[in-house]
Amino acid sequence: RIPDGSAENLDGIYGEPVFSQDGSTVFVGDYNGHVYAFRPGDYREGVTQESVLAASWKLEGSVIGGLLLNEATDTLYVTAENRVFSLRASDLQQRIINRDFPVRQEVLFEAGGEIWSTPVLEDGKLLFASLDGNLYAVDPTNGDEIWRFAAASGLVTTPAVAGDVVLVAGFGSTVYGVDIDSGTEEWSFKARNWIWGRPVIDGARAFVADFDGMVHALNVSDGE
Repeated sequence: RIPDGSAENLDGIYGEPVFSQDGSTVFVGDYNGHVYAFRPGDYREGVTQESVLAASWKLEGSVIGGLLLNEATDTLYVTAENRVFSLRASDLQQRIINRDFPVRQEVLFEAGGEIWSTPVLEDGKLLFASLDGNLYAVDPTNGDEIWRFAAASGLVTTPAVAGDVVLVAGFGSTVYGVDIDSGTEEWSFKARNWIWGRPVIDGARAFVADFDGMVHALNVSDGE
């Protein structure tokens, strides 16, 4: 049961839910722009559905990408429209039992286009792609831009990190390998069609699927 009636009608959950490290809480966002938290352990024998509560928090804009939880800093990173928000995760957990508990929220960064990718925290950088064609690396604490890589078309995939290379792709049908320290292009690979799914890294190889139904296996070192 979601005490906030305006959040009861979930719509379009595109991004993957995330668990707290101890598995007690699940966080998820939806297209209506709400972020939810609930505890799977509350669903047990003898407990009615009406008595099981979920917290909700409204953001400005639709949530399409997934969420990123950094429990070391008690921070939940959420993208909505062209913004990256940081929420205090424990505040949202408190709202499960107290619907009026305030949630610390900050707008960490604003991109030039919508963000459909899930943020990734790697090497002290928060990485995310945008439909404005940029892959961004920002400081996860204050949102200061560290670098940006500009592609020829909108980028939609969640970045995948292989060593010191960040892989990202999108509507230009091109996979880019970007240096994680400088944001410079190391290599690129042209696929047949759009690439929407996150590249999967397996050792020295990356697997990428495109809208033509092709799966490409690439060397992460040079894109061959």
